[in-house]
Parts: sequence; C-alpha cells; structure tokens
Amino acid sequence: MLFRRGHSDYLELAMEIGWPATIALLSAFGLLFASALTMVIRREEFELPLLFVAVTVQIGLHSLVDFSMQMPAVVFAYLFLAGLAFGGAARKGAVGAS
Repeated sequence: MLFRRGHSDYLELAMEIGWPATIALLSAFGLLFASALTMVIRREEFELPLLFVAVTVQIGLHSLVDFSMQMPAVVFAYLFLAGLAFGGAARKGAVGAS
C-alpha cells in the first residue's frame, strides 16, 4: 500500500525520513521550546519567549491532525518568532553564555 500524505506532520515525517531522523528533528524543536520555557521561568526576557512557547504548543498540537508546518507562511512566521524570542536574549548574553 502506498501512502502519499499522512494527515499529520508527525506521521508524514516518520513515513518520509524514518523514525530516527524524526526523533532528532523533533528533539531540536524540543530544545528550543525548553530554552524559551527556561527564559520565561527565570523572567529574563518574558514576553517574546512566552509567545514562542505558546506558538510552539499551538503548532505542535495542530500538527497532530493537520500538516500546517508544510505551509511556508506558517513556517516563516514561526521562525520569525523564534528569532525575536532568542535574538534579544543572545544580545544580553542569556543564551549560550558560559
């Protein structure tokens, strides 16, 4: 049986690139989520990382039943928010500082 579209981003990723690569890709997004959540808890930069956390949860849940991350506008908006959330923190030395 040939499947061309899984009606879920996660299922489609697993079908196309395999389970190990899917886990690695989702772990990268998980690390971004955890970093933003840590910034929110520490109250270093509050508004933009909190917005990034909320958008990540929303897109993550929506991707269970639809393939929204294949839409260029959604991906660009998500990456734009990621840049805003982590750009100000990197300037102040909150992310990646030793």
